[in-house]
Amino acid sequence: MYKYFNDPLKYADFIDKPCEKCGSEKNCLDTIYFDYRSDEIESVCMDCLDKGKALMKIPNYIYQRICDEVKRYFENESEDEIKRKIDIIIGDLQRTPPILWI
Repeated sequence: MYKYFNDPLKYADFIDKPCEKCGSEKNCLDTIYFDYRSDEIESVCMDCLDKGKALMKIPNYIYQRICDEVKRYFENESEDEIKRKIDIIIGDLQRTPPILWI
């Protein structure tokens, strides 16, 4: 499931706070890097992350790099197709982030 991070159950840094989306206490992650203010939600389980109930915040500079690369690589595609490809890549990164704690 995690395209950019092999074996998250073995390597993720789980916390002891229940998921604030579903209440589960299994495989919960600190949401410090998610697209939430720290006073909104502090913990989300991997199941909710898998279902897209919580998404990683993609920094603007990474978003811009992805846009630039997709536009350059698919320069002959329509703007709508380029946007669709960008949305797919960003969606993947938001749900399956390539960072060590997940």
